Amino acid sequence: MTTPLTSLLYYLPSPPMVFRARPAARRHLVSRGIDVATISLDASGITAFRELLGPDVDLAAFLDQVSIGRTPGEQVRAYLDADAASPSGSLPALESSAHWGLLVRATADPALRAKFIVVEETPRACPRCNMTFPRVAVEDLRQYGVATCCSRLILSRAL
Repeated sequence: MTTPLTSLLYYLPSPPMVFRARPAARRHLVSRGIDVATISLDASGITAFRELLGPDVDLAAFLDQVSIGRTPGEQVRAYLDADAASPSGSLPALESSAHWGLLVRATADPALRAKFIVVEETPRACPRCNMTFPRVAVEDLRQYGVATCCSRLILSRAL
């Protein structure tokens, strides 16, 4: 079993990948049953590795960012659990998707929301028509937690 510190080091991003590294690190930790809110970081055992990373790398700050962020799947779960008034909290992945307007309208329209297809794992094909998704749709499900097919919105609860 990997330790949380090892996982964080693996996902420690280079500057252009910071935006994608935080959700990937969180997904890795949460899917292994690690509570990111309770991780304590002791980097004293990796002094040689810290020298390789350089003095400007802040593992504690990266851990803080990982612990407060949510994966797209966690954001979909929060959206689905929200009351009809409004989606709960900040949902940056969903808000940045092309389908955010429809998601907002669906919070006040139960009939519209009932047409959503909710999946537990990111599928490679549409659960309704069984047609293989284009790569763009699969990537949208992973990056935003939402895609469309068969004139339906598909939401992925996958971490």
